[in-house]
Amino acid sequence: MKLPGASAIHALRCVLGLDQPHTQTTQPERAALARWATGRRRAAEIGVYEGRTTRVIAEVLADDGELFAIDPFFPGRLGICWGK
Repeated sequence: MKLPGASAIHALRCVLGLDQPHTQTTQPERAALARWATGRRRAAEIGVYEGRTTRVIAEVLADDGELFAIDPFFPGRLGICWGK
C-alpha cells in the first residue's frame, strides 16, 4: 500500500527534475513512436499516464505540430489528481 501523499511527492520530484515520470513503455517502444512522429503536424496519444511518452512525441513533431494528449485523470484518495 502506498503512503498517503506519495503521488504528490513523486509529482513534485518530477517537476524538480529529481525523478523521471513513470512510464508503461520501453525505450525501444518510445524510439519507434519518435521515428513515426518525427516531422508530423498532428498526433494523438490516448492514455498519457505521467507524460513521459507524450514528451517524446511532442519533441519530434513539426514546429507547428499539435499533440492531443487524452487521459481522464481520475482523482486519488484525497480527491486530487496530482498527475493532472
